[in-house]
Amino acid sequence: MLGDARLSMEREPPQHFDLLALDAFSSDAIPVHLLTREAFDVYERHLNPGGILAIHISNQYLDLEPVVVNLARQFKYKLALIDYEETEEEWWVIPRRGCF
Repeated sequence: MLGDARLSMEREPPQHFDLLALDAFSSDAIPVHLLTREAFDVYERHLNPGGILAIHISNQYLDLEPVVVNLARQFKYKLALIDYEETEEEWWVIPRRGCF
């Protein structure tokens, strides 16, 4: 899908995904339009019942976890946080805040 995926998804009929992964938050420019109630309405329309919405929210500048947790609660989603702590040998790996 070329262009803004959310806008493309708004125009598409439901896709019935078992998994929808968002991975657009690690740069300096945060696409905040992907973390809105309206965006989650679009994601939900494209997910199968029981499907998984996985959101990679690593960012060195902003803590996006509370935003995603709040949206997940609004949509009555179950949450799972995956937090990666690098070892001393992996000093070059950018620390990850979480994934839902």
